[in-house]
Amino acid sequence: RQLIELRLVLEPGWAALAAVRADDSGLRQLQWTQSQLAHALDRSDLLAAADADLQFHLLLAQLSGNPGLVAMARQLELAISHSLRLPFAWSGADDQPVREHDAIVQAVCAGDAPGAAGAMRAHLLSAARRSGIDLDTPDDATAPDATAPDTSAPDPDPLSFRLIPPSEGAFA
Repeated sequence: RQLIELRLVLEPGWAALAAVRADDSGLRQLQWTQSQLAHALDRSDLLAAADADLQFHLLLAQLSGNPGLVAMARQLELAISHSLRLPFAWSGADDQPVREHDAIVQAVCAGDAPGAAGAMRAHLLSAARRSGIDLDTPDDATAPDATAPDTSAPDPDPLSFRLIPPSEGAFA
C-alpha cells in the first residue's frame, strides 16, 4: 500500500515529463517495451510480463529526462519489481495491464502530459485493485479503536520496501 502511494506521487509526474521530453528513439523504445509485455502475457509468461512491466516503468523515468527522478526509480527498482508481480499473481495473464500501458504510450507519443499523468494514475490504481489493495480504505480502518495508543509491537509488513543505494548500470 505504501509503495503504491509513493508510486502514485512519482510515476504520473515522470510519465508527464516523458510526454514532453522523449525523443523519437525513446518513443520507439517505449513502444517496443510495451510490445514485450503484450507478448509475454500472450504466452502466459508471468515472470517475463512482470519484467517487461518493470522495464516500461523504469524507461518512463529515464525518458523524463530528470536525473533526480531516474535516481529515485533506481532506488525503488527492487521494491517496484516485487510489487509488479502481485497483480499477475492475483489475476494471471489478464490483458488489462496491456490496455492500461497502451493508454500511457498513446499519451506519451502524442506529447499529452496531462493525459500521460492521468493514464499512469489510472493504471496504478487499477494495479492496486488487482493486487487486493484498497486505497479508499484508511490503513487503520480495521483497528478496534483508532484513538487508543498502540502499545503492541509492530507487525512486519511483507510488502514494505526500503531504499537502497543505486547500482551502476541499472538502466543499461
